[in-house]
Amino acid sequence: MKISICCLCAVGCSLMAVLMMLPVRLAFADAVVTDGRFTNVYVFPDPSKETWEQHLNSLPASAKPSDWQKFTRQSIDAFTQTIMLPAWPNSFASLHQYDGINPPQFFGSFVA
Repeated sequence: MKISICCLCAVGCSLMAVLMMLPVRLAFADAVVTDGRFTNVYVFPDPSKETWEQHLNSLPASAKPSDWQKFTRQSIDAFTQTIMLPAWPNSFASLHQYDGINPPQFFGSFVA
């Protein structure tokens, strides 16, 4: 057991040393999104013949979560709207601390 742990440590240290020698590229944003706008887009094979919920229902059990009924358009859109609420605390409210950045808004959903 001690040998395998030591080997893992040696491999990890070697990998870290190699990574530290690689050139580092810094990324800089050319623009900052100050007023984000979100829309949920539902993409499935033939929206003219079925709804999102019907599509989920038609998938084999192995291709969908066991609680797939919780993933309706209404519930996904409601969750998105909740995390976008402008009142504190939410996921984006603290963006105000950065000059000129406002929390994003949610504009509903559509089917592609």
